[in-house]
Amino acid sequence: MAQKGTSFMEPTTRAEILLHDYNRYRAHTFNLQKIRALPGQYVRDVGPRRGLPIFGKLDAWCAEQHIDPRRWLYHLFKLRKWIYAPPLTTLIPTKESAKKRLAAYQELMDTPFFSTIIHQGITKQRQDAGEIINCNRDLIPLAETRKKIHLGAGRPDKCMAEMQAQTYGYHPKSLACARCPLAQQCAAELQATMPFDIMALRRGEMTLQQAQVVAQRAGHAG
Repeated sequence: MAQKGTSFMEPTTRAEILLHDYNRYRAHTFNLQKIRALPGQYVRDVGPRRGLPIFGKLDAWCAEQHIDPRRWLYHLFKLRKWIYAPPLTTLIPTKESAKKRLAAYQELMDTPFFSTIIHQGITKQRQDAGEIINCNRDLIPLAETRKKIHLGAGRPDKCMAEMQAQTYGYHPKSLACARCPLAQQCAAELQATMPFDIMALRRGEMTLQQAQVVAQRAGHAG
């Protein structure tokens, strides 16, 4: 389930990515987690109306300094030991403090959380581009083999029983599913477990990114 206050729109521009990173890091801080753990407490993320102009300026400043803006932002949180978020007004240092702040940034070495986020982003881009097989979207060769075995043995019920972990349910592009007498029932049972239209995803009428947004919204509503 999504955390309170998180936004669901996928970032596209550089300023949106930085704003997304800031809100993600901010949610990871001790201070905000402590507040959000209190009954009845609700703290909103920094919204685009306020945040985008600030992060657009931050991106431009980092370009002038020839540094990675996402890594710089991570550096600001790490300096504060993830206890609280850096105020938006302090993201770009003053002229007087810039040299010292940049020197500290250059010494930044240990960045496990940052590296994880970047790796997740790369993996997601590859998934969205169809470079990584996704069981909710794609035909899985091993699953198709199991479907054929169950169908040949006259056990489509067993194929349905393995839906969640091995056969992944009805797929409109599956030759085995097209011959299965329980195809309609299987499709209905699979759809009942999904917060998005999985058949539209499998037919190519919905992207994986769109399905993920719908799933996140459904989790937030719950």
